[in-house]
Amino acid sequence: RKKPKDGEEEEPEPIEQFTWKTSLTGSTVELNKKLGLIAPEPVLTFDSTMILLYHTDDTLKTPLKFKFEKDTAEWRRYNIDFPWQAGAAYSIVIDSAAATNIFGITSRNFKLNFATREEDFYGTLTLNLSGVDGQVILQLLSNSDDEKVIEQRITNKNGAVLFDYLLPEKYRIKVIYDRNGNGKWNTGSFQDKLQPERVMYINQVHKVRSNWEETLNWDLTPDDTFIKKIRDLE
Repeated sequence: RKKPKDGEEEEPEPIEQFTWKTSLTGSTVELNKKLGLIAPEPVLTFDSTMILLYHTDDTLKTPLKFKFEKDTAEWRRYNIDFPWQAGAAYSIVIDSAAATNIFGITSRNFKLNFATREEDFYGTLTLNLSGVDGQVILQLLSNSDDEKVIEQRITNKNGAVLFDYLLPEKYRIKVIYDRNGNGKWNTGSFQDKLQPERVMYINQVHKVRSNWEETLNWDLTPDDTFIKKIRDLE
């Protein structure tokens, strides 16, 4: 801190505040996704009335009504849920001190301009299921060793399951036979003599293309001979 000269008042220490991060890659929000606001430390209070969302080209900055919610999976994340329009530009402004974290530190003023893509950028995949007996969890995974879950659907009947607004990328496709119906894979228990819940894959990487609708038929009759051996044919 600078030492004041004679006759000058001492400058106050700047107030410590934290900075928001977002879930966006670059400045694009996907049409079927929520905009995530992420704090570096757990938040104690967050006043959502101090958030302004509007169309960037709206000079009057007319507030758009959005749904505000705490994320159920990430405890430092809050979501802005809004029916984004294709090919549109948005701005979000969060006033200073809209949130306070568990250490009593408030949030900085935050502004972000972002946009959506045109609908024809995305691809669509439908899984046409047969042999379903009980609840199953269908997952689209990243085509990588960590197999990050990109999208998932839960069903207990035969027929079509839709995955839309998919980025044009390569995916792995997995099913979990959700024996206990709790919506997630269970590892089993040696003590209780329970086997891990069965999983199966389509043993071929699937490439989704822009502006393309595709249907895959998949028989989910349990197969004791199944061996995971995923091939990428492209």
